[in-house]
Amino acid sequence: MKTTFELRNWLTANKETILAEYEKLKKERFFNGISLKEFMILVMNMMANNKPKSEKRCASLLPTILGTISFNNSTIK
Repeated sequence: MKTTFELRNWLTANKETILAEYEKLKKERFFNGISLKEFMILVMNMMANNKPKSEKRCASLLPTILGTISFNNSTIK
């Protein structure tokens, strides 16, 4: 029987990568002050919107999503 892929479990297993990106973002000159909770919700929502079906797909999406969120929260407005 094939097991179903759980996005939440995958994100929990890769929490250190996500937290490291948030810490890097906080050091940016134009950081807009997004909270860790909001950052994590954005990561979860953007991953869910892409509907990954495997760990491999999540691993390929994560850098792009983290980069997009970081860029959107460190620009001059």
